[in-house]
Amino acid sequence: MSDKDSVKKKFLSEIPGAVEDWNEHILEHANEDEKLEHQKILDEQEEHGNVTNYNLGRDLWYSNEYFLECQIKDLLGYVEDDEVLYEELRNIYVGLTAKRDPNAMAMNIDVEFAGYLITINIGMEMGLHLISDFISQYLYFRQIDDKSEREKLVLEMIDLFFCLVNDDYFAEHIDKFLKESHSDIDLESSRKVIASHLFEGGMKFVLGHEIGHHILRHTTLDKRYIVSKFIPELNASPEQLDEFAADNFGFDLLIRGMKEINSHFLFAPLIVILMLAIRDDCPEKSSKEHPSLRDRYLNLLSKISEVDKNLATRFQEILNEIASWIRNSYNDQFVHWKTEWWKGTY
Repeated sequence: MSDKDSVKKKFLSEIPGAVEDWNEHILEHANEDEKLEHQKILDEQEEHGNVTNYNLGRDLWYSNEYFLECQIKDLLGYVEDDEVLYEELRNIYVGLTAKRDPNAMAMNIDVEFAGYLITINIGMEMGLHLISDFISQYLYFRQIDDKSEREKLVLEMIDLFFCLVNDDYFAEHIDKFLKESHSDIDLESSRKVIASHLFEGGMKFVLGHEIGHHILRHTTLDKRYIVSKFIPELNASPEQLDEFAADNFGFDLLIRGMKEINSHFLFAPLIVILMLAIRDDCPEKSSKEHPSLRDRYLNLLSKISEVDKNLATRFQEILNEIASWIRNSYNDQFVHWKTEWWKGTY
């Protein structure tokens, strides 16, 4: 048993604006009109925790936000057969922050604290919500012929897309999206189910990626374990290879929990890359620390093809369509997408 304080304390003491219970914090700062809805969410979390967590309700051990708490517990369940990895994952703490940019980070190890700290901005969580809804709308759009229904879907997709690229537009419409996110209407529709699976799979992949940085010792000065088969450039930096290795770790962790193939979970890592690319001026260019989003996308397609080649081909076709639709429909805003960065072989 370590005598050190946990990284949870580091998060709460060193990250500006950090709160111990995100959902309680939102309730406390909601206006009177919003409190009833937020209390309902807390009650649902308490009930869910009682059913899934030995009547412990919404106890928070691994995160300051209930949804993230559940994702870490799911990942722990995926690795129960690996005692060493299981014990490593029990040291994870994920802190949700109020920052609006879609980012997550495995914080460097601090020897004064016990555990592995990961921070995730609320912008990442909301961005995943939006891109998941956007993709599910598009998948439905591909399947219907009714002209009026297709026109309605296009308007909904445009609305979601504007929220993805414009934080101010999203802030103006956040009440609408929050109400739709927790609406009891049509929860069993195929679009809702697909969006839910994409969101959950996307978040598990993001968490798995950041966990990978810790497990592969990218966040410590000790020996590093780089395990990436995908080397797009002979002069790729160690930091770039770390990103591929973390992607591979996150992907492998995600599919480890599949008793049978869930195509939406398998698709989810690709839509995470698309979400990031939408806000990137040059998805085809790498930086010193990060490989290009294009190369990460092709690497993940390669990983998917190892599981199911037909699904990899189908996913690439869908992403080609969506990215082309974005580039052609929003050329005035997406002049920085000067290349069809999403096209390539893996």
